[in-house]
Amino acid sequence: MTEDQKKALEEMVRSNQEMGLYDLDKAGSKPQGGSMQLHKVPNGTYVRVLEEIKVPPAAPEIRPGDVIFFDHIDGMYSFCRNKEGQIVHLVAWAEVEIVDKGEFDGEGRTE
Repeated sequence: MTEDQKKALEEMVRSNQEMGLYDLDKAGSKPQGGSMQLHKVPNGTYVRVLEEIKVPPAAPEIRPGDVIFFDHIDGMYSFCRNKEGQIVHLVAWAEVEIVDKGEFDGEGRTE
């Protein structure tokens, strides 16, 4: 990551904190706690789904343990991609945890 990218990321984090989107832990690197609602996760983050969730009709299924790339919230759903590259839509209040990209690139499911 370049210095400019680091500065841009830090600015995004500060902005999100000011809007109350999430709280940082003491290390200042990740949101507190293992579980959070999707709408509190920074855009462009890899997350693991922690519970059964509803998806729009005819959308690909998402199950607990799936690791997906969360792009952004779009109304009550989100715009995400599963490891097959399909667009998937979690509800904005889905319980998730932030994971590293390596978990997405790997198996994609932990169960």
